[in-house]
Amino acid sequence: MMSPNVPIPRAHFEELKALLDDLSAQSQKLRFCQDCGTKLCHIDAIFTLTGSDQGWNITLPVCPICEEKARSLTQVENKAA
Repeated sequence: MMSPNVPIPRAHFEELKALLDDLSAQSQKLRFCQDCGTKLCHIDAIFTLTGSDQGWNITLPVCPICEEKARSLTQVENKAA
């Protein structure tokens, strides 16, 4: 993992900004889970990049059914370890 004090190369910085711009623009387009078809919940998140005064509001889609299944599997795996 990169330390937050290490500067990101300018090309990577611009690519990350473009990615966050795209994600911000399409954040609520997904309405139904692509795996199970359940209506998605959306969680608001703010992303920032060190060295930039810009922030991005991105709504993250979460499937309550698949999230619960993933949480259950993680609990089973943790108990087995």
